[in-house]
Amino acid sequence: MTNLNLGSFMDVVDHPDWTNIDILPLGLMLPSSIRFLQADLSKGLPMFTDSSVDLIRMSHLIEHITLDQAKRLLKDCHRVLKPGGLLLLSTPNAVWWRERLRSLAGRTPGSEGYHYRFFSVRTVRAMCEAAGFTVGTMEF
Repeated sequence: MTNLNLGSFMDVVDHPDWTNIDILPLGLMLPSSIRFLQADLSKGLPMFTDSSVDLIRMSHLIEHITLDQAKRLLKDCHRVLKPGGLLLLSTPNAVWWRERLRSLAGRTPGSEGYHYRFFSVRTVRAMCEAAGFTVGTMEF
C-alpha cells in the first residue's frame, strides 16, 4: 500500500506504508524509520504517478495555501489516487461559532499570519466534487 500524509508537520505516521510530506525540512529531526519527503504541496503532487496511491490524509493544510493552490492540490490528489482510493481531509470550519467570533472581533483568516482562508463544509464539498471526488461523510 502507498499512503500519503500531506502537510504532516510533526503529526507524522511511522509506518512503512506511509510517506509524510511537508514543506519544512522535518526529515532532519525525525527517526530514520519515518518516511519523509520535503515538498511544496502548493505545487501539487508531481512526484507521484497517476493512480499510484491508496489513501491520502490531508490534515489542516488547505487553509495554509491559496484557494487556487488548494483546488489544484485536490485535483492532483484525485489524479494520484487509485480507483476506490480515499482522501481524508480536515480543515477549520469557517462557520464554527469560535471562527465566527474571531471574525466579529476583526481577526480574519490571514490576520495571524499563517492562514489564507477558512472553508465552510459547503465550500469543501464543492471543491472536492469539482476535483472529481465523490464526497461521502462530512463531519465538523
